[in-house]
Amino acid sequence: MASHEFSIPTVWRLRAQAAHVYAILNDPDEFVRWWPEVYLGVEVLREADVTGKGRIVRFLTKGKLPYRLRWQAELVSSQPPDRMSIRATGDLDGRGEWRLEQQGEWLEVTYDWTVLVTQPWMVLLSPLLKPVFVWNHRWAMQRGFEGLQREVARRAGMGIPVS
Repeated sequence: MASHEFSIPTVWRLRAQAAHVYAILNDPDEFVRWWPEVYLGVEVLREADVTGKGRIVRFLTKGKLPYRLRWQAELVSSQPPDRMSIRATGDLDGRGEWRLEQQGEWLEVTYDWTVLVTQPWMVLLSPLLKPVFVWNHRWAMQRGFEGLQREVARRAGMGIPVS
């Protein structure tokens, strides 16, 4: 694995239904609201086709560290409510895959993120700062877990139907 390549799995476990969480994760326009510590800007460039694939979204994101990432995600696989995959390009180049597994009233959500950083300064410093970049990603994903829990509770309290 190259020093500027990252493969970072994340596992969340929460009381929720897969269809509810899938609907939340499949609605990037709302990320800025429920995951604001990380998602600073979201712009849908192309909507999904009839199969649910092909949507392209431009993101401006950040972590705890003082830098921002500009990247795009294309939804390349959509299998509601169990799985979706994206192809990332821009400051990050690679793929991300969400997998949702219902276990009774609990839901296990796994996100596999495998990307290369492409900003020259990040490529240059990755041999030294890789652990710091991984820590930053884990910080961002923890904010996502907290935000997702709040969003699941908010939608349940408002009686928002599953998409």
